Amino acid sequence: MKSLTTIFFVVLICTLLGCSRNTSTIQGKVADGKGRPISDLTVVATQVVPPGQQMMATTDTKGAFRLKRLPPAQQYVILPVSDKWKTSAKVTIKTGPSSQNYELPSPLTVRITLSHDGVITDSTSGLQWVPAPGSTMTWFDATRYAETLAIAGGGWRLPTRAELRGIYDGSYEGHADSLFLIDRNWVWTSEILSTEEAWFFSYENKYEGTHPRQWLLTRGRILAVRPAR
Repeated sequence: MKSLTTIFFVVLICTLLGCSRNTSTIQGKVADGKGRPISDLTVVATQVVPPGQQMMATTDTKGAFRLKRLPPAQQYVILPVSDKWKTSAKVTIKTGPSSQNYELPSPLTVRITLSHDGVITDSTSGLQWVPAPGSTMTWFDATRYAETLAIAGGGWRLPTRAELRGIYDGSYEGHADSLFLIDRNWVWTSEILSTEEAWFFSYENKYEGTHPRQWLLTRGRILAVRPAR
């Protein structure tokens, strides 16, 4: 909140001093993972070089925003900001020449968000996730961890292979949004092959295999999942 207040005063000073001269404008839309507009959301533009200068706007009922009085021909990181969640969604663009508008070619998509209580929401699939605090577990321990997890009212379980495939994204360094804390590791699933083995999913190469349920996954991660509430 303090940072947003600071940005507000920067905008106010620029307005009073006539900073609109020789400036450019960036406009676009913000949508969730299903393409639905996100209204009343703060969008912040941070100049890359020199770093630190920021401007902000608020999306309207159609998810549209307009960032004004930006220095022309400069790179900016455009980031949606909420007091309810954080996201890794952002886009880096360059403003046009003086007095010209730049419009995002497609909406800035906010698919994955992390709330203050540690719950990740995927607006595309309608699922919510909680990563375990980075320890290797057997399948039995992972199942017990997920089913007894009390965060945000409980109701958690281990994910299926299809659900884990759904958050795989090779454009990220860790092959999934960084909020999941997966970092190319293997993840236990809820699916059992036999009384002795269960399925896992590898974010290193999208490999799906089985291991004994008593086995400690090397470079393993545990994710709990449930339908969104």
